[in-house]
Amino acid sequence: MKVNMTKNTDEFMRTLHNASLEYLDRGLAVVPLGIDTKKPLAPWKEFQTRLPTEEEVDDWFEHGAPTTKGDRVKVFNIAIVTGSLSGVLVLDCDNQSAIDFAQKNYLHSPFSVKTTRGSHYYFQHPRNGARFKNAVGGTARMWPDVPGLDFRGDGGYVVAPPSVSFNKDGSFKHVYSWEIGEGLDWEDCPEWKGVPEAIEVIEDGTFEFSDLKLHGVEVSLAVADIEEQVRNKVALLGRKLQEGDSTDMWMIKYCGQLV
Repeated sequence: MKVNMTKNTDEFMRTLHNASLEYLDRGLAVVPLGIDTKKPLAPWKEFQTRLPTEEEVDDWFEHGAPTTKGDRVKVFNIAIVTGSLSGVLVLDCDNQSAIDFAQKNYLHSPFSVKTTRGSHYYFQHPRNGARFKNAVGGTARMWPDVPGLDFRGDGGYVVAPPSVSFNKDGSFKHVYSWEIGEGLDWEDCPEWKGVPEAIEVIEDGTFEFSDLKLHGVEVSLAVADIEEQVRNKVALLGRKLQEGDSTDMWMIKYCGQLV
């Protein structure tokens, strides 16, 4: 595919260069990707165990990123290497069904990237010695059977902002961009807790309240009511609840309390 870059190519590469240095300063390993392939231009295994130097990054942008063929490419995208070195793990939702699943099962994050087809949800790597394998939704074992719900762990990578994507005819399509909760710093990124043991698989169908079986359901009076729990949570945070603070969960609990 022949990519149709515009006269703004130089500006795009300067922006990409600055972003790469910012990622590096944040402790994130970056590697150059083909502008139209999402594949690293050269072997990148070493950057799973060490960060590229500032001089190496500058060299990519000044002289072109090296490729497996031994030549250099002047225009490229960048990726963030996931895993313990960078300290990040990413849930890659490639479609709306995957996003819905992530939202319903508390697998979303207030640190996300708007991708061409969905979202990347960022989490902190626990860095407790555990390794997290990459997974592909719908095919991986011990992973939700949801096509488009992928996981980038140790030994993985994701396209990073402000990389771009193109249509099949080479025309411009999308700019990868950050979507971060208001007032949050990178240190606020949630830690990956794994996939919940009890997850809800999205299925088509109808629902009737008469289907609910509430026999034997009891309210525990030993637990403070939901309103009090929320007040305690707000007091602990020192601010109002916002996206990423499980507001949907609290609302569901409150509705249950009213019932």
